[in-house]
Amino acid sequence: MKKLSFICFVLWAVTICGCVTHPAIVWNESLPDEEMVTIYWITAGVNPVSYNGINIDWNLKKTGWNPIKIPEGVVTFELKGKQYDSGPGYRYVYNWDGISFSFNFEKGREYTVSPLYATINVYDGKSNGMGKKNLIEAIRPEWERK
Repeated sequence: MKKLSFICFVLWAVTICGCVTHPAIVWNESLPDEEMVTIYWITAGVNPVSYNGINIDWNLKKTGWNPIKIPEGVVTFELKGKQYDSGPGYRYVYNWDGISFSFNFEKGREYTVSPLYATINVYDGKSNGMGKKNLIEAIRPEWERK
């Protein structure tokens, strides 16, 4: 019974930690909220290292949603990180270093960005970053799968 209780506690803790929203990173404090876009970034091992060609270090948390407030418009993010996918008879390593993607973010809206394996998913609003519900676009960057 203690083992079952421990397993239930661990599952509860993982669920709670995965649903945490961290304090927002604001790119330009002088702009009002209605001129900004809020992006909930789900890292999953992949972080932005460049915003429109400007190097950034936003120190995003590894779990939960990382809210980022930026001005509207077409934004290009360069990414860095690795993800692993494996199963019976296969193992893929997705190296995101140097991979870029662009998206037109509209002011006053909220989005979720979730780089997951070979796809960068952009969702309408705050999403868990999985599935197709509220999926706006699935961006498949060009790269080598190793």
